[in-house]
Amino acid sequence: MCCHRIPRCAQRGPSDWANQEDRWLHEVVLRIEGPAGLGEIARATCRLHDLRAWCEALAVQQQRGEDLPERLERAWRASPSLLRLQRWLGSSETSQRMRERATQALAVCPWQAQRQRALLHLLAADPVAASGADKDCFTNQLAVSACCR
Repeated sequence: MCCHRIPRCAQRGPSDWANQEDRWLHEVVLRIEGPAGLGEIARATCRLHDLRAWCEALAVQQQRGEDLPERLERAWRASPSLLRLQRWLGSSETSQRMRERATQALAVCPWQAQRQRALLHLLAADPVAASGADKDCFTNQLAVSACCR
C-alpha cells in the first residue's frame, strides 16, 4: 500500500471526486479482478475516490466471512422479516441449496407471515401452496377470519 502517498491524495480538491464513469470502472474491476484489482488502480492513480473504492471493497470482503449465511439465518430466525429472509436465501451458492433453505425455513416460518411463506413455497417448488389455494391454507384463513370478527 502507498501509505506515504495518502496525505498527498487527501489534499486534492473537489475535482478529484469520482464521476459516473469511474464508479462503473470500479464496479467492473471489482467484479472481474476483485479488491486486488481496485488496489492496483488505487496505487497507480493515488486518487482519493480510487483509494475509497478499494477500502470499501476490502471492508465488504472482511464482512463477508465464511459464516455470512449462518449469521443471516440467525438474524431471520430471531426476527423474521421478508427482507432478512431474502438476504439469507440470496446468500445460497446454488439453486439447490436455496431450495433446501426454503424447505427448512417453511418448518419454522410464522403462519402469520403469509408473504414469506408464499415466497418459501415458490422456492420449494410448491406453487399451489404459494397461491394459498390448498385446502389447509384456505381452512386456516377461514378460521382466522371467523375468529377475528
